[in-house]
Amino acid sequence: MLPGANSRDTRRVEVLSSRTLIAVSDFARSRAFYETTLGLKIYREYGAAGHVTGVVYFLGGGFLELTIGVTRPSTDGVRIWLQVEDLADEETRLLASGVTFRKRAELMP
Repeated sequence: MLPGANSRDTRRVEVLSSRTLIAVSDFARSRAFYETTLGLKIYREYGAAGHVTGVVYFLGGGFLELTIGVTRPSTDGVRIWLQVEDLADEETRLLASGVTFRKRAELMP
């Protein structure tokens, strides 16, 4: 516990779980990328009337959630930082899968 904090301290948020949410314009294409190209495993799917409208993937210590909802893609793009065991191997595998990089992978602290 932090100095001066107690179990009833209301000045801080107690995070129990977290996920990154991305609303996508092409749900099928996005799923193919995260599931087939990156190989992320599905935690859960959800939807309505028999149609899947969202999927949550395991992402290390958190989750990545894709939802349908963007009619126009963002010009800013999305950046996700993933730590992998062997950077060179993953970069080679992704390049072979047809992934293009704006910036080549590099070792980060």
